[in-house]
Amino acid sequence: MILTALISLFCALAPEDTVSVLDKSAERLSPVLKAAVPQRSAAAGLFGPYRSYTSAAVRWDGRREGSALLPQEGDGHDEGQVDIRTLVRLDTLSAVTGTVEYINGLKRNVRWNTSSDFLTVFPYILADSVGGNLRKEQYAFSGGYSSRKGWFHYGVTGAYRALHEYRNIDPRPRNIVSDLSVTATAGLRILPGYRLDASASYRRYSQSQNVEFYNQRGANTVVFHLTGLGSQYTRFASTSVYTTTRYAGNGGSVALDFFPERTEGWRAALSCDLFDVIHHLPSQNEAPYTELLTRTGNVRAGYVARRKTVSWQGGLHASVQGRQGIEDVIDNGSSGHMMTLIRFSMYQSLEASAGVSGAVEWKDWAVEGDVSYRHFSASCQYPARSLGLDGMDLSASAARTERKGAWLLRGVLQAHYVQAFGGNLSLPRETLLPALDAFYGDMFDRWSRSSAGAGVSLRAERALAGSPVSVFGDLSGRGLWLFNGKPAIYYSLTIGFSF
Repeated sequence: MILTALISLFCALAPEDTVSVLDKSAERLSPVLKAAVPQRSAAAGLFGPYRSYTSAAVRWDGRREGSALLPQEGDGHDEGQVDIRTLVRLDTLSAVTGTVEYINGLKRNVRWNTSSDFLTVFPYILADSVGGNLRKEQYAFSGGYSSRKGWFHYGVTGAYRALHEYRNIDPRPRNIVSDLSVTATAGLRILPGYRLDASASYRRYSQSQNVEFYNQRGANTVVFHLTGLGSQYTRFASTSVYTTTRYAGNGGSVALDFFPERTEGWRAALSCDLFDVIHHLPSQNEAPYTELLTRTGNVRAGYVARRKTVSWQGGLHASVQGRQGIEDVIDNGSSGHMMTLIRFSMYQSLEASAGVSGAVEWKDWAVEGDVSYRHFSASCQYPARSLGLDGMDLSASAARTERKGAWLLRGVLQAHYVQAFGGNLSLPRETLLPALDAFYGDMFDRWSRSSAGAGVSLRAERALAGSPVSVFGDLSGRGLWLFNGKPAIYYSLTIGFSF
């Protein structure tokens, strides 16, 4: 019933398309065409290289790490996903896009973190010394519309994500995340065959979290309010009063996209994102006690060429992200409200990368690669502590795609190497909990080591006779070897249909 309804709606909206579903699936597997999608434009569906296409799939995804690369996100996970994506070209002048995603899974052995969206809110997180598995359930939706009228074009997109993470044994965190964003784009033709558009986005983020202890014999740990590189807000370490917090975030971004009206040609993109998250204590009159300011910049430039026998793309990319953490000193609430007495800028971090990437397609073969330099540094003002890391990432893949009657078959081999250039870690042990000292020492040891990885993925897709529908299956696996003898494996299985 659902499949029939989706296909009927798709056929009613989309104009007649004589291209087979296998050809449209092959387009989405092309590394050259992937580079031809405008980066941040809400009109990407209209000016991208893809034809009308819908896919619906179920996916099982997992990982196991002998030594957790990011212990705050666990050393493994198992997730089941349902994913639906669609692009419908209503005519030659307008298009709609949409996605629906549901995830249910388990993060294994999460350590020194009970907050969700760690990479969004760090360093200001709640944590405990026990850790454990976290259950996860997430819903995400997005949709967009874009159109052009002569030399002018516009587009609008919206996205919403809801996340629930929890644990059923002490300590018992329960986090609820709401993440909403909207983007509006307007642009025009500025050169023969080329367009420039400007996009503006707004993001509103919230996360409420509560940690509880049910064991009648007492709590098995304390909830810490970490503030970066092992430091903590000692005043609020507790097992009850200060275990409920709330993040409130607001942000925006601006972006420019320069691209050709057809697939082939030069393209460039520039974006700047601003995001501000304030951490509140609801039990203390919603008193704010930390603020995180995140600034991110990205730039890309490259060229896409399509020929009868050979297609290729190449380009440069760079990104930089800076974080500033501000901590509030608040009074004892004797006036009936917790008042901020003074604020200090305590945490700074810088993450940057730059590289070159490219891909070549020839007949049934495709080869792509990327070489990037990366840097990360962080520091806390008092007590003084710092972390620095540098490295080089090299990745390459080779793929072969074949059409055999009603079948589309594809195999991909991947290789990845990280050359670490060492680093530095300076922590004042006299002011650091011994468990946190060992935790950061182990984590730095992993981050400062080189690693190598390899993977393989296989896809088989068959068009159903007398129908615009195909069914497909994807199986992939990847191994990563840190040069400390502890491997990691990543694997996934996807089954779905497309039309």
